[in-house]
Amino acid sequence: MRISRLKNLKLLISDPSDIFYFTGFYPQFQAFLLIDRKPVLFLCEECRSKIEKHGLEKLKEWVSGEEVGIDEKNLAVEWLKKLEIKPWPASQLIKKLRMVKEPEEVEKIKRAVRVTKEILEEIEIKGREIDVEWQIRQKLAEKRALPAFQPIVASGPNSRIIHHRPEKRKIRKGDVVILDLGARIDFYCSDITRTLGGDRELRERVLDIQGRIIDMLEPGRQIKEIDREYERLLGRKPWHSWGHGIGIDVHEPLGDTILEGMVLTVEPGIYQRTGCRFEDVVWIRKKGARVL
Repeated sequence: MRISRLKNLKLLISDPSDIFYFTGFYPQFQAFLLIDRKPVLFLCEECRSKIEKHGLEKLKEWVSGEEVGIDEKNLAVEWLKKLEIKPWPASQLIKKLRMVKEPEEVEKIKRAVRVTKEILEEIEIKGREIDVEWQIRQKLAEKRALPAFQPIVASGPNSRIIHHRPEKRKIRKGDVVILDLGARIDFYCSDITRTLGGDRELRERVLDIQGRIIDMLEPGRQIKEIDREYERLLGRKPWHSWGHGIGIDVHEPLGDTILEGMVLTVEPGIYQRTGCRFEDVVWIRKKGARVL
């Protein structure tokens, strides 16, 4: 059981993704998971029709005056005042537990990756950027998946904008087009990027960098070492990081060291007159990385 890995720590968890990780229930409203001798879920009135547990009004009775580990990035100051606890920061501890994926988590991510790759094969690049985005959203719905994030469709000069939002620009013949999309299935995400058209040599260079980074991904490798190699391969300070963890959230931390069982993305990018980025999801095994 995941909660047993916390070794008798007293924690108050407020991040919805963390609550889902430990309970299998994803709250849509404010909720707290108190982990002590036994886990207790405290919910607001709107959620209690879905799952009958203790209400938030009872939480203060359980924790007031206690030393409790909290998600310091997700718990509002007003709640700290209301609960009258003695908090200590526990977000890194919780996120570290989530870095290494269990087999059933990997299977869900694989399904999300498979759906995303199917959509990339099926969509037609025509019309405006927003038309292609609409195609992506329709395909996701047809496959009973949610978007993991707003799809990026960046054409022509817009491809230089890393987090471009699709607009009414008409995609022209010969345009470079960056497609960055992901599916969310059973609360687990994928994140894949492809660059179509544009400079062939640039595409080959970015793909070569991606392959070299993937080759470095083995248990025990320091993240800083990969960061340095990525900068060396680019020949300049990177426009963005070479990748990120992925799972319940589309962007999850990597920590300091590559660990067996991690799932992460590798997404090198170069942005000049136009942009170029490729991204794939990889699973860290004992002898290296496997592209999902």
